[in-house]
Amino acid sequence: PVSLPCHINAIVNQRISNDLEDCALRLWNHGWESEDICEAFGVSERSCYRWRWIFEECGTVTKPPSTLTGRI
Repeated sequence: PVSLPCHINAIVNQRISNDLEDCALRLWNHGWESEDICEAFGVSERSCYRWRWIFEECGTVTKPPSTLTGRI
């Protein structure tokens, strides 16, 4: 893996595009370390692991909308 000289502060409470999430997961699957991905994209490791979990559960980086709507 190539190390990127990227010094970006983690993005706090910002929506990351699905394309970037997908790219991060592809890098992870190609052997990049999660720490390097997080530094390159400026996100927390927790975000990377959440994206991976959603992808493994749903087959896409986009979490489907909840089936619960309205009040119960």
